[in-house]
Amino acid sequence: MIWAYGRASDADQTQTPAIQQQIVLARAKLLEGESQDGAATLLTVQGGRAMTPEYAAPEQVTGAPVATATDVYSLGVLLYVLLTGQHPAGSATRSPADLVKAIVDTEPRRLSDIVTSAKSDEETVTANATRRTTTPDKLCRLLRGDLDTIVGKALKKNPQERYASVAALADDLDRYLKHEPISARPDTFAYRAAKFARRNRTAVAFATLAALTTVAGVVGTLVQARTARAQRDFAFRQLEHSEAVNSLNSFLLSDAAPSGKPFTVNELLERARHMVERQHRNDASRVQLLISIGEQYNSQDEDAKARPVIEEAYRISRGLTDPSTRAQASCALGNVLSRADDPGRAEALIQEGLRELPNQPQYALDRVSCLVHGSAVARNIGEVQEGIARVQEAQRTLKQTPFDPEMRKLRVFMDLAEAYREAAELPQAIDAFEQASVQLAVLGGDDTQTAGTLFNNWALALLQMGRPLDAERLFRRAMDISRVDQSEQGVSPMLLNNYASTLDDLAREDEASKYAQRAYERARQAGDEVVINQALLMLARVYLAQHDPNRAAAALAEVEPRLRKDLPPGHYAFTSLTSAHSLLELERGNIPSALRLADQAIDALEAITKAGKAGINFLPVLYQRRAIVELQAGRPDAAAADMNKVLELFQKNTPPRTLSYRFGRAYLFLARALKAQVKDDDARAAARSAAEHLQSAAGPDHPDTRIARQLAGLDPSQQ
Repeated sequence: MIWAYGRASDADQTQTPAIQQQIVLARAKLLEGESQDGAATLLTVQGGRAMTPEYAAPEQVTGAPVATATDVYSLGVLLYVLLTGQHPAGSATRSPADLVKAIVDTEPRRLSDIVTSAKSDEETVTANATRRTTTPDKLCRLLRGDLDTIVGKALKKNPQERYASVAALADDLDRYLKHEPISARPDTFAYRAAKFARRNRTAVAFATLAALTTVAGVVGTLVQARTARAQRDFAFRQLEHSEAVNSLNSFLLSDAAPSGKPFTVNELLERARHMVERQHRNDASRVQLLISIGEQYNSQDEDAKARPVIEEAYRISRGLTDPSTRAQASCALGNVLSRADDPGRAEALIQEGLRELPNQPQYALDRVSCLVHGSAVARNIGEVQEGIARVQEAQRTLKQTPFDPEMRKLRVFMDLAEAYREAAELPQAIDAFEQASVQLAVLGGDDTQTAGTLFNNWALALLQMGRPLDAERLFRRAMDISRVDQSEQGVSPMLLNNYASTLDDLAREDEASKYAQRAYERARQAGDEVVINQALLMLARVYLAQHDPNRAAAALAEVEPRLRKDLPPGHYAFTSLTSAHSLLELERGNIPSALRLADQAIDALEAITKAGKAGINFLPVLYQRRAIVELQAGRPDAAAADMNKVLELFQKNTPPRTLSYRFGRAYLFLARALKAQVKDDDARAAARSAAEHLQSAAGPDHPDTRIARQLAGLDPSQQ
């Protein structure tokens, strides 16, 4: 079997010298002998004779008219044999009858199919004294394509479907050799383009490279344009939201009182809420207005009014596509719910809001807002360390913004200070509050509601540190900012209750009772569940200090079911409640029950703090309360051990040489316990330390200060 190299297909564009030479030679000889009148030509002679059966066309063996198309068929047979080594009729024809039948009825297989079915993996071909080897797979690729088409057209059974002349066949072979489109193939654009590319490889390569570069540039430009459009649209939305809020502020500052009639902040907020509620459009601007009003209520501790406003904003936002608006509504509602009775949903809303926001710089401030709200949610459910982590992430996110929002940075810094305070990291908290106060004054905001919040939280940190005198001054400053005409109508119930706690530390129980009662009443009017509970606990504490167990029991009976409903199991507030019941039992003279409840409260709080949840700052209070019970139970050694634990805990979170009411009270109870153990020298030393702390932190006229001086044997005239 002889295999010659055929023309490369579209998958293999390389022609071999052997096939080129064979086709050129065949074309030249055919053209030399082509008849002008359709008679027998040189081709039939080379085939053997005019009626050599192997090269006869179907019309010859059937007796039909013979014309030039007959020579085309014979040439097709010759090319078929040259290129495949087989006859178009196949190798199974053994008799003249079989051959005639095959010529008339059997369609020849394509050249490339003949090579594919070959048994031998490798054959040798000789052309122009050049010896080459190849494989069936490669030969198949060489023959597939134009050569299959040319030979197939030449071997059509119907003469009308063949080439019109040998010259036409020769022309197609010539086009094939020049890599030009052949006439036997449909003249499609893709086919002609492939031929053009084959003839002009270098030029096409450079043109393709240039085209790709241009396309890449165009794509880059389109991407940049799309990004620019997105940023432009975002800026327009923010401008629209800002304009809506500015219009609301204009209404609050001037239009709400055209005659100059004075209004309280809450009255103005009520008017603004009614104005927005009358609007029927449900767009992003309305959502922004509702969130703004709701958060203003929130800052006034008006949770009952804040919640429905922000819930309406959230409901509308679900029908919008703007991720900024959707995220703000989710996180604002989560913050409100965490202060009420739905902490689980609150955290889910924070996560929903964060998922809404793309990780792009224009959404950085929205992410900051969600993280700050998320910090409050985490702290409200006792996850204080997570609260700190979220505010710190908000600080890092602020650095991604393309501008420098000073007031936003300040508020985030204030939130970090508050997170430190709730985690009992008091030195860090106090330092942060002090820095924030200086920065707020620089920005001209030292007489604003933000300043009132800062002074309240700063005072709480000082109160926890054991500096009630310093805390009392800051609480009064915060209340002065909120007062209306020297009244306390504008002061939040939370601030009133915090002030009551300070007065109790300063042994001003009558005043503390009045402020706690006002906080309770105002919180009930506002529907502030958190402050209602705290005010009831504060009242119970004051009533116990006033030796009024009946009123203390009533306050505890009211607050306990409320805490069970509002707080998750394991919250540190329940340990404070149990400890208060312990003191109530002591006041009633039931010492064994008081000891049992004191132990139960401490065990529960230690378990909570070991789990990393909030409440560690209450542990010294519970130890100190148990020491009071232990002294009354005649167990001064246990009381002394508890007070040493209290001092150890205080020293961990307090800078050296800090004079603190907490230390003073701890040393005072330790002195009492040591005196009961008849350790007079140790008792006097503890009393001297108590007097030093108490005089600085609570003042020389505080009852505990006077008791400490007496136990220390100090002459009052030397103080």
